[in-house]
Amino acid sequence: MMTIRQIEAFRAVMTTGTATQAAALLDVSQPAISRLIVDLEETVGFKLFVRGNRQLQPTAEAEILYDEVLRAFVGLDHISRAATEIGKSNKGHIRLISIPALVGSVVAKAIAAFGRQHPGVMISLEVEPSHRIFDWVLSHHADIGFATLPFDSDAVVSEVIARSASVCLLHASSPLVAKDVVRPEDLRGVPFVSLKADTLFRHRVDTVFQQAKVERHLAAEVRSTEAVFALVSEGMGVSVVQGSFHPIERFENVVAKPFEPTLEVNLVAFYNRKSSLPIASRLFLDIVREMAGPR
Repeated sequence: MMTIRQIEAFRAVMTTGTATQAAALLDVSQPAISRLIVDLEETVGFKLFVRGNRQLQPTAEAEILYDEVLRAFVGLDHISRAATEIGKSNKGHIRLISIPALVGSVVAKAIAAFGRQHPGVMISLEVEPSHRIFDWVLSHHADIGFATLPFDSDAVVSEVIARSASVCLLHASSPLVAKDVVRPEDLRGVPFVSLKADTLFRHRVDTVFQQAKVERHLAAEVRSTEAVFALVSEGMGVSVVQGSFHPIERFENVVAKPFEPTLEVNLVAFYNRKSSLPIASRLFLDIVREMAGPR
């Protein structure tokens, strides 16, 4: 059976013209090169070189074989370069999935930062509710998921990257801006911009107001926290959202005040426990930790 060492010796002799120079090129002895060539000739069943005057003259068959070897080595060089790029995280594909509330802040910033450092890696991002994220990660359709609550399952690794407390969003003209802390009773009868009823955070907010026996005036229900910020900025109402994970500075006329009782919100990254995260995915998580972690 033909071996890689035989092919390397053959290529070296074709390149240099002598067994001595080929040996120096491969850092082996000259007899070792000669033995490899003889073994290769026995394997292929025809002569590769005519020996004489310290030169090895390739036969016509050797020239044909050399063309094939060159093509093969070009492929190997390509594979080698690709492996190097993968090791440097300059090549690959990261599949992410996130709840809508995190896309416009932490996740988007991390993607942009990672893209600047590793332009050869493609990133795919899906945006789904929390329960869909678990399914995507578990079924290997996503490498990393981002949500604000961990999943109680041995099938996934849940890592709390950052912690935050809920805040009340107010238009700058609201008299509630003067308060140090906003409570449910302060929002009785005030137009309220809420997340959709199928979100986990909406359920937690509903529970707080129910326990305080405060009925809200729901002015709007929206899918994303970005939309909540936008409507509060336009003066449509107030809201309670997930703390410091959102870039409030992007929205004019919006003021965030502490909300009590406090609803702790965690930024959680999770991935399939049975899968090994690629190097690029691990580096992406490092960026998320740096950007969103404790300050």
